[in-house]
Amino acid sequence: MSDWPPPPGSGQPPPPPPNWGTPTGSGSGGSSPLGGSPPPPGGSPPPPAWGDQQPGWGGQQQPGWPGQPQPWQQQPPAGGGTNGAAIAALIVGILALLGGIIPFIGVVAGILLGLIALVLGIVGLRKARAPGVGTGRGMAITGIVLGILGLLFGIGQIVALIAGFSAFEDSGVLDDLRELREQIEQQGSATSVFDLAEGDCYDDPADSDAVARVPSVTCSQSHDNEVFAIIDYPAEGSDYPGLSEVTEYASEQCQGDLFSDFVGTDYLDSRYYVTTLYPTEETWAEGDREVVCALYDQDGQITGSVAGSEE
Repeated sequence: MSDWPPPPGSGQPPPPPPNWGTPTGSGSGGSSPLGGSPPPPGGSPPPPAWGDQQPGWGGQQQPGWPGQPQPWQQQPPAGGGTNGAAIAALIVGILALLGGIIPFIGVVAGILLGLIALVLGIVGLRKARAPGVGTGRGMAITGIVLGILGLLFGIGQIVALIAGFSAFEDSGVLDDLRELREQIEQQGSATSVFDLAEGDCYDDPADSDAVARVPSVTCSQSHDNEVFAIIDYPAEGSDYPGLSEVTEYASEQCQGDLFSDFVGTDYLDSRYYVTTLYPTEETWAEGDREVVCALYDQDGQITGSVAGSEE
């Protein structure tokens, strides 16, 4: 059996408290000579129960307890994001600059890519001010500058092309190219002199010494000559009569009634001149006896038919 006293609440009265500070043999009723109240049983005050409020706080919890508002706020992370618009502006700006300095390609690449780089750079600058996004300010500005340079190079190429084309046109090279093209077209539509008929029009051939084919054109277009008569040289004998005799015969026939019947006025009163195509010694041997009478204007080409003009 234990000698420890029973715990409180076991149904037995607690043992009497000792007389704190009472001198031995005193007859007092156990009061302290200092007039203080005796301490509670056990020699120390009981601790406060959990959940009891501390005096003087008015029911408020101390700082640091759950639910208490914190006196600071968490700061957002600084940087670390990706400014895609600024990166794209830098890349497109480089391409715009490279495209702008390449001849002819810069007219399209420099201007188009330069505009895209300019727009992306402006968007990148705006994003650089947003929190949580990597600044990218330098890349955006660089993209804008490169885009502007690409634009300037592209516009400069357009100006240079216009100026070069104007100088090229003033040099007369285009006129030479047009004439060469006309000659090529005429050669492609050349007609044999033996296939010419009255009312046909043609331009002067490149080689006037021995004409076998002539550039045929419609009379509504500008042309050099118009055929107004075709006759045969009298076939007397088989030998070639000679160039002077053939040309004399051709001139007499073409400048006579054949001319006046076609134009409506005599040859001497007309503004037009006569040219002839006649047999050469080589073509005579092959049976050529045909003489072609044609007229032309000494002042330039003719547009339209001269028939019945009386000029």
